[in-house]
Amino acid sequence: MRIVVVNWTARKVGGIESYLASLIPLLKKTGHDVEFVAEADVPASRDSVLSPPSQCLGVVTHLGADAVLARIQEYKPSAVYVHGAVSPSFERKVQRVAPAVYFAHAYDGLCISGLKTFKFPIVKPCYRKFDWKCLLHYFPHRCGGKNPLTMIRLYRTASQREHNLRRYRAIVTYSEHMRRECIKQGIAPERVHPFAGPTRVEQVGEPVPSTTPRFKERRLIFAGRMDFVKGPSFLLDAIPSVASQIRDPIVVVLAGDGPETARLERKEKALTRRCQQVRIEFTGWLGQAELNHQLARADLLIVPSLWPEPYGLIGPQAARFGLPTVAYGSGAIPEWLFDGINGVLVSATPPTAPELADAIIRVLGDDGLHARLRRGAVEHFNAGSMDAHVAQLSRIFEAVSVNRV
Repeated sequence: MRIVVVNWTARKVGGIESYLASLIPLLKKTGHDVEFVAEADVPASRDSVLSPPSQCLGVVTHLGADAVLARIQEYKPSAVYVHGAVSPSFERKVQRVAPAVYFAHAYDGLCISGLKTFKFPIVKPCYRKFDWKCLLHYFPHRCGGKNPLTMIRLYRTASQREHNLRRYRAIVTYSEHMRRECIKQGIAPERVHPFAGPTRVEQVGEPVPSTTPRFKERRLIFAGRMDFVKGPSFLLDAIPSVASQIRDPIVVVLAGDGPETARLERKEKALTRRCQQVRIEFTGWLGQAELNHQLARADLLIVPSLWPEPYGLIGPQAARFGLPTVAYGSGAIPEWLFDGINGVLVSATPPTAPELADAIIRVLGDDGLHARLRRGAVEHFNAGSMDAHVAQLSRIFEAVSVNRV
């Protein structure tokens, strides 16, 4: 089959692009003819999704939308496979070229801001269906900024994306949570396909056995975008309580970048002056090999997401290193994090720093519990063969191409 994969960027910005970097070669290996299209090629400092980058069929910011669409039409794909926050107008034009499949990685078309999170009077996940009534919540619950023109612009964009969602022949997700969100929006259940468990994404090296000795210092790691809804600030707020109970040196690794980085660095200075045994390491964005190295050295992964995570792939990826997780239990997190087995779930109604601290102390303060959770992480790690993933995708592509989905 001829398949065109579409994403908003041609660079490795996050998990979507890492997934595509693994997926595209495997699709080709199984006999599919695959081309890649992106709207932008940013940021220039990141590696390209494809190697070499010249394999890309077209980038809209380089050639223009009409020229890229002409290339897609000339290619005559059997199906298009769409990812990321592609602009609604370009997305709609792509949908007209061939039967389209969409991977619902996030809440595009399901929320005005895309965050599905109320920030006032308390921070908590939002599970509303997206419609015009969301406008009534936008300012009272601080779903986004304070500019009404921005609210209207975002609402129009989300409405266009929601309209496009209904036109896909099939939608795939990583979680039952996202499947439910799509169905809640009115997508027919038979058109929404959850993949069974996580898939391997650019994994490097072998998993660390659960019997590996730990280091003298206690290492906590957060890996993700430095953004308010990802919760790194809540993690730093929890550390003073953790330090008061855990007397060993504590290292907190913040792996990633984003708009909150500068504020977190200011908070780090005040925190380390107050807690002498604490060290905060800002690594910036890490490639998969570097991230795996950090995960292999850590004692505990912290996923303090304030929004309902569409999946939270970092948790299952960390589990292969025998690394248990402490996380707020919203969105799809409970689909892979089992309280007391491979980590600890913390209440997300609402999420608080003290409860997060208590969970971290509970694990680090009990060597027996920590050892059991490390074993549980390895035992419950679902490698999710990419071969099985590609086989399932292939069946979906074949079905939509002959109007059977």
